[in-house]
Amino acid sequence: MNYNELKILIEKKNFTIKRFSDELDMTSTGFKKAIETKSFPIGKVDQLCRILGITPNEFFGWPEASGGVVATNISGCNQQNAGVVLDVLREQLREKDKQINELIKRVK
Repeated sequence: MNYNELKILIEKKNFTIKRFSDELDMTSTGFKKAIETKSFPIGKVDQLCRILGITPNEFFGWPEASGGVVATNISGCNQQNAGVVLDVLREQLREKDKQINELIKRVK
């Protein structure tokens, strides 16, 4: 998701960029730079997604069932934020499982 797309979502939730970045404990300049350089702190992704009502897949621009995406594609992955990374991967696996079950139903 790019900065302008996030800005629209943020404004729909009646936040200003300043207030939203404060919620994430970031400066508004740091927030914008992190989005534009695609180096958003992974530890903030869960919080951002909960506030905006989006999935991590939507935030990263991944398809909802992107079985090919692995944790190494998540910049900033480390031991402190591994829980968030695992949550993202769990969600991707759930989506993939749904797709597989739908395919099995169609084949039967």
